[in-house]
Amino acid sequence: MSEAVSYDTGTDELLCESRDRVATVTFNRPHKKNSLSDQLSPALRRIMPELEVRPDVGALLLTGTGEAFCSGGDVSGMGGGGQNNDAPRPSVDERVADLIHRQEAMTLKLYEFAKPTVAALPGLRLLRQDYWECLASFILSATKQIVQIQQMVALLAERYGKPIASGG
Repeated sequence: MSEAVSYDTGTDELLCESRDRVATVTFNRPHKKNSLSDQLSPALRRIMPELEVRPDVGALLLTGTGEAFCSGGDVSGMGGGGQNNDAPRPSVDERVADLIHRQEAMTLKLYEFAKPTVAALPGLRLLRQDYWECLASFILSATKQIVQIQQMVALLAERYGKPIASGG
């Protein structure tokens, strides 16, 4: 096993290290169920392109500290409470363009990530998935790992009962 290499994400809310060609990106906001914040999201948008082009990184593993992977956006930080009231408010078109840019730089980048991407989720998730879990599942499918996914579902079914999709 090789020695871990840590990457500076610019915030303690997102940790990143690589070992044995696997970069592990850890959402580190357990007190908020690893919800996406105004610090975590930009850090994730910055680190993904760097990891994608690094020759010493062959795969990406997303995980979270504590009991949750990611509960979505942190709504307590939304609404512009930290904005300077003297600054001109962006137009609706400017806000939409900014939102599209941020989504493309994170969600689309994750979807199009050139290396295998896996989400390590705590607990067994068979009945409900949040959008991050769905995206990670879709990425696994999109990388043409259908046989491996089917084998994993079969193993889960064997250990925990019939899969939901079986209709039984």
